[in-house]
Amino acid sequence: MPGKISLIMKLFIKIAAIGFIVATNLWAQINRESTINGFVYDASNREALIGANIYLRGINVGTSSNSSGFYVLPITNPGTFELVVSYVGYKTFQQNVTLTPNQNKRIDIYLKPDVLVGEEIVVTGDSSRTIDKLFNKPVSKVDLSPVQLYKVPQVVESDLLRTLQSLPGIVPVSDFSSAIYVRGGTPDQNLFLLDGTDVYNPEHAFGLFSTFNMDAIKKVEVYKGGFSAEYGGRLSSVINVTNNDGNRNNFEGKVSLSLLSLNTTLQGPIGKFGSLSGSLRRTYFDQTLGKVIDEIPDYYFLDGNLKAFFDIDETNKLSISFYGGIDDLNFTLDKNRQESLGFDYVWGNQTGSINWRSIISPKLFGNFWITGSRFFSDFNFDDVDFKEENVIRDVTLKGALEYFLMITGTSISGLNKKM
Repeated sequence: MPGKISLIMKLFIKIAAIGFIVATNLWAQINRESTINGFVYDASNREALIGANIYLRGINVGTSSNSSGFYVLPITNPGTFELVVSYVGYKTFQQNVTLTPNQNKRIDIYLKPDVLVGEEIVVTGDSSRTIDKLFNKPVSKVDLSPVQLYKVPQVVESDLLRTLQSLPGIVPVSDFSSAIYVRGGTPDQNLFLLDGTDVYNPEHAFGLFSTFNMDAIKKVEVYKGGFSAEYGGRLSSVINVTNNDGNRNNFEGKVSLSLLSLNTTLQGPIGKFGSLSGSLRRTYFDQTLGKVIDEIPDYYFLDGNLKAFFDIDETNKLSISFYGGIDDLNFTLDKNRQESLGFDYVWGNQTGSINWRSIISPKLFGNFWITGSRFFSDFNFDDVDFKEENVIRDVTLKGALEYFLMITGTSISGLNKKM
């Protein structure tokens, strides 16, 4: 027995020594790397561009900007390179960059919008293995921009959840509801996030319309399966909505009137260090048809978004986001009678989040949130002593770290460590 223990101890020491040597060599390689890092912005409004392609022409090094528009290119052999940045709908950016050993160069890129000219499209097969495609792109993930959302035909007005119903694997609960079944799961198994905050009831008018204002949306990420444990215990899907940070160059506004509601969106700069964007939407049936036709109950919904973005310094950015929505239904059996049986039903959501983004080191990017969410519903019979009140409150602290590592000439970006 003592001989076996001694043999196991020797084997353990050898394995530990080999692991130490490998880790030391890897760490030495990492410390010898130079990096190019920075943010990619839209030059017209300085909105961060998500998923921009950044690469060095002529060598096998490239990456894409993350959800904050940040990118890192680790380089093991410094020299002079041509930096190329491209994004659909924008002019390609090109610049020669010279790097010396152990140099970290910050380059913020502003892409100018460009008119796309359609050309012939040829679709061909490729030799990429299925396992490689699955590794490079999350399974069942769909990214949608505002342009794509507005291209889907809509009834009455544009609606996020009804747009998602046109995607494969997503079907509506009914023709009169915006609630969705994803891969056979029930609507309560879907996680809805608005600027990192849980939204517990994403519908207005008993599910007829969604609570998301299309004019305020910057990007939508839809996970129909295969999402990681960072999103909690939901089983069916994740719909992650990010609102606009706001125009940091000029003041702009938009007002739209549909068959359902009046909607306005405003955004503009806050000095030279930030921006502010807000939107407000309200239905008007209770003020028009409801005043003329007695059979129509007094009902309206009101929702609004407000988001402030601040450039604290070159490495730290802060955004504060708020959403509030309310549905108010007042039903009276006979409006012409002073005393008539009826009820009041009021429900709504409030969410808020504080997001701090920081470049901790040239290769380490941090994203941290404090979020809060509240859903309430109050039901009250006027002539009967009956009341029902429900409240859900949620406060969350969460963070994500992204480390950009170069291994054997291939850039691996976005090695996430979630907390």
